[in-house]
Amino acid sequence: MNILALEFSAPERSVAVAQAAAESVKIVSSIRGSDFHGVTGMMLIDRALREASLRPPEIALIAIGLGPGSYTGIRSAIAIAQGFQLGLGVETTGMASDIVLAETARARGVQGEMTIVIDAQRGDVYRARYSCAAESCREIAPLHIIPSKNIEAQGMIVGPDASKFMAGASDLSPSAETLAKLAMNIGKRVPAEQLEPMYLRQTTFVKATPPRHVP
Repeated sequence: MNILALEFSAPERSVAVAQAAAESVKIVSSIRGSDFHGVTGMMLIDRALREASLRPPEIALIAIGLGPGSYTGIRSAIAIAQGFQLGLGVETTGMASDIVLAETARARGVQGEMTIVIDAQRGDVYRARYSCAAESCREIAPLHIIPSKNIEAQGMIVGPDASKFMAGASDLSPSAETLAKLAMNIGKRVPAEQLEPMYLRQTTFVKATPPRHVP
C-alpha cells in the first residue's frame, strides 16, 4: 500500500510518501517547504510523488494532520484529500497534530515528560503533555487552550515556534513521515468529507447591523 501523508498544520509544511506492508512502513520520499516562500502544497506533493516514482492513481491512502495549527494549511490539506478521494477513490484518515508532534520528537530521541506548545493566536497557546518512552508516547494531559504566559511546562518543551513562548524550548514541527507511520498503525479510515480541522476555540459570530434605507 502506498501512503501519502500531508502535515500542513505548521508554517513548515511536509509531505511524505510511504510504502506499507504488514506492520512495516518504509518512507520512500519526504519533502518540506513553506508556503511563505511561494511553495504550495500541490508543489510539495508533486515533488514527493516524483521522488518516489509514483503517480497519483497509485496512492491508496492519504493521511492528514488535523491540527491544531494553521487553519488555512489544514483546510487546504483536507481539500486535497477530498479531491483525491472523489477522483481516485483513495482511503483517507486524519490524526491530531499534537500526537504527530510528540511522536516526531520521540523519533528524534526525546524521552520522558514533554510539553507540546502550538500557537493559538490572540496571546494563547494550545498545550498538551505527553510521556514518551523508547517505543511510544502516552498522553498525560489533553490538548487545551491557555494564555501563553501560563504555560507551566513540565519536561522538554517542543512545538512550532515554541521558543518564542518560553526560553529553552525547542522548535519542532510535526513530521509527515511520522504521520504516515501512525496512519498505518493506528489511523482510522473515514470518508474525506468527515475530516475536520481541530479548532478548540469556541466560535462566536456577530450579526451584522441591517442596512439603513434612506428615503
